[in-house]
Amino acid sequence: MSYTQFDIQFDATFGDGIPVTDKDDPLDQIIDILEQAGEFGLWTITEDSTFDYTFDITFGGSDPIQPTILKWWDRPQSERGPGQGQPPEIYLYRDTTQTTERFSVDADNVIETGSITLFVYSLSEEITHQYLQDAKRLLEEYMSDNYRGTNLHTIEPEESNDYRAEHLTQTTDHFVESYTVGYRDYRSSGM
Repeated sequence: MSYTQFDIQFDATFGDGIPVTDKDDPLDQIIDILEQAGEFGLWTITEDSTFDYTFDITFGGSDPIQPTILKWWDRPQSERGPGQGQPPEIYLYRDTTQTTERFSVDADNVIETGSITLFVYSLSEEITHQYLQDAKRLLEEYMSDNYRGTNLHTIEPEESNDYRAEHLTQTTDHFVESYTVGYRDYRSSGM
């Protein structure tokens, strides 16, 4: 038996140029997406970025700076946030309100909804805001995902909070902003 080889080139990127995840847990899926964002060049702050604030930061280079992505409980509150010269940190947790509703008459299928909140910590007001904007734009790509890039039907923006105004001047407190996304999953019920 002989085989013919065809030279075909595809101009498409797996996942349409955005991260793809196969994790089952919604929190793990969002973390996986954010961790992969650096591989796709989706963080806009690069090593060449310069920010003028109390400590003049110049990262030095053109590669995007990957933030540290952690679950909320991975570090105690007193240890959250990066030190001088370290990349920003993003903490995520799943909100306690999660609903499961019957989707079919015989209850073979259900709709599960919930939300996940992420907090961006940085020593710079501008860096904090830019990383939050990058995360928002990235997660908005999954608003009509329909299980293409995740195991969820949708990931939709819900609310954003800016805690930068609570930063005390002339201290090394971190600037913090948060963003909440809702998720929806249609799945079979039971085991």
